[in-house]
Amino acid sequence: MFPRISIAGLMALVLVAGIGSAMVVFAARGEHVAVVSATTLLLAGATAAATIARGPARAFAATFAVVGWLGMLRLETLTPLAMLELPTSRTLVRLYEIAHRPPAPPGWMDPSSSLYIDDLHAYLRIAYAIAVVFIAAVIAAIVGLAALLARRRAGRAVA
Repeated sequence: MFPRISIAGLMALVLVAGIGSAMVVFAARGEHVAVVSATTLLLAGATAAATIARGPARAFAATFAVVGWLGMLRLETLTPLAMLELPTSRTLVRLYEIAHRPPAPPGWMDPSSSLYIDDLHAYLRIAYAIAVVFIAAVIAAIVGLAALLARRRAGRAVA
C-alpha cells in the first residue's frame, strides 16, 4: 500500500520543487551565485527536516544534508584551477565550448581571455552545484529506501 502524505509533506515537496525550478532557471541564465544560494537553501531545509522527521524520512533528510553539505564544502574550497583539473571538468568544458561557440569574429572567446575563463568558472560552479544536489538525492534515496525496507521487515517480524 502507498504511504500517506500529510499536507505538511506536500508543502515541503512543493517547496523543494520550487527551489529546484529556480535552480534550473538561474542555471539557464548563467547566474552561478543564485544556483549556489538555492543549493545552500535546499541543504539548510534538509538539515531542518533531518531534525524534525522520523524514521525513513529522517534517514533520507540526514543523508541528503550530510552528503550535500560535504559536496558544497568541497565546491567552495576549490580554486578555479583545481576545478578545471577535476576528472569531470573535461567533459563539462567540452559541452560549454559546444554550447557557447561565438557566432561573431573568431578569437572573441579566446580561451586565454579573462571573459572566457570567468564565464567558464561560473558555468562549472553551476554544473557542480547541481551535481551535488543530484548525487546527494540519489544517495539519500538509497539510504531512505533501505531504512523503509528495514522498518517494514521489523514490523513483519513482530507481527
